[in-house]
Amino acid sequence: MITRRAIKQYLLLILYSLLIVAILLGVNSVSPSPVTLKNILLLTAGFTLVSLIALIIFFFGQNTNPEKNVFSTLTAIGVKMVLSFILALLFFAVFKNKETGSVILFFILYLAFTVFVFFTFLRIIKRKST
Repeated sequence: MITRRAIKQYLLLILYSLLIVAILLGVNSVSPSPVTLKNILLLTAGFTLVSLIALIIFFFGQNTNPEKNVFSTLTAIGVKMVLSFILALLFFAVFKNKETGSVILFFILYLAFTVFVFFTFLRIIKRKST
């Protein structure tokens, strides 16, 4: 859904993704890391897309019918979880990334983007309730 609040959150997600890439590249350049640039960019782009889809579903449900707010929030969380599972399947099975650094990077990015999405949901719901 295209509202000022939604656009602001989409832009914050993109800035958050760029910040994460910058931090990971900085850490990768300072010390030798088992994580490659390809894995960093692939996973960050994948989780950004998954989070963007979850935010679109959330904002669409928030703006259409106030009685379906809870359902849209739960749907957005469920879709994010399923898409993250698909991303994990692609990343580990198809691209054959089985190194320890790749696994740790995946779960760190999953946690970072999940926290961002949940705090965004909570902030929007809190503002709507007051």
